[in-house]
Amino acid sequence: MSFKPNDLAAKSTTPATKSEAAHHPEMMPPSFHGNFDLYAMELPFIRSKFTPEHDYAALLNELRYHQAKPDSSAQIYLPDTDEFSAGVPGRLRSLPVEDPLEGMPYQLELTSLALRDSVSFTACETTEDALYSSAAPVSSARRTPGMTATIVLADDECGVIMTESSFKMRRAWVNPDGKDEVFSVYIACTSACACGILEDDYVDVRLPFWGIRARVGPDGREIGLGTTGEDDENMDMRTLRLSLSRAALNRDL
Repeated sequence: MSFKPNDLAAKSTTPATKSEAAHHPEMMPPSFHGNFDLYAMELPFIRSKFTPEHDYAALLNELRYHQAKPDSSAQIYLPDTDEFSAGVPGRLRSLPVEDPLEGMPYQLELTSLALRDSVSFTACETTEDALYSSAAPVSSARRTPGMTATIVLADDECGVIMTESSFKMRRAWVNPDGKDEVFSVYIACTSACACGILEDDYVDVRLPFWGIRARVGPDGREIGLGTTGEDDENMDMRTLRLSLSRAALNRDL
């Protein structure tokens, strides 16, 4: 199997030995595959746990508390990185990216998946609600690896087209033993509906998220978009809970 030049799995800028990794888990590149649960950074009950101290351990505990309900703002599934170059898509389901007619999340795919030696967020992507940790300077020996993708509709939707999309993901924090991680994710997509039924016939979503790895079920498998059908049954409850959160925020996510 061959890797593209920008694949972080191909060559690390500063390869870590096993000894170094044992003492410094942050030196090992993160693994971008499997199921993840995402939580909008702007949610006040999550924001309050992280700011102003930038306490990632407290943030992780809060995210896991909501994950156990189960609650999430969005979910993603990423195929094994060996399958990126083969064009195997990932999956995305985000409550804010919903069909304006049905009020349910679109079925979305992540295509053009690519690993990057360094991922950063632009000024436009760093909104007042974004709590990203600072990336290492490009000139630094240690960069902030991540991945990017394009968001597309998984199925043909009558009169609906995805006019613009962007997906970025990088690891924000790893604990000293390397077992717990928190990821920063940015999703942007604009879809337009040509049906002419609604006055607001487009959806424009640009949101920063925190991401954590999915729960593991009794059978030892991850619970998420890429492994079980159980998630679709839970999504109605997530939709209801996020609707209540939106009402509390008094504005759309």
